[in-house]
Amino acid sequence: MGPIEQSINKKLNAEYNPDVFDLENESHKHASQLGQESHFRVLMVSNSFDGMKRIDRSRAVHSLLSDELKSIHALSLRLFSASEWEALESKEHLLSPNCVSKK
Repeated sequence: MGPIEQSINKKLNAEYNPDVFDLENESHKHASQLGQESHFRVLMVSNSFDGMKRIDRSRAVHSLLSDELKSIHALSLRLFSASEWEALESKEHLLSPNCVSKK
C-alpha cells in the first residue's frame, strides 16, 4: 500500500467509521505502471450518510481528501447509508471495469 492509498484509508476510516469499506488502487487497470497511485475506487457504507444526498456525500469525501486529489487522476466513489446497502439486491455491479487496455 502506497502513501496516497494509506492516507485515503486512514482519513476515510477515521471520519466515517464505515460498516463496509473497500479501497482499491486500480491504477494497474488504467495504463499506469505497477505501483503507481493514480486511480482509486472506494466502496463505503456508513451511518454518516443517512439523510444525505449522493452529491453531498461525494462533496464531503472530496473535501476530506482534497490533498490526495491533487496527486491522483481518478477517484470512483460508491457511498451508501446502511439502509441503502441492505436494500440492494445485487452488489456485483459495484465493481469497476477496466477502462483502458494495456499494451
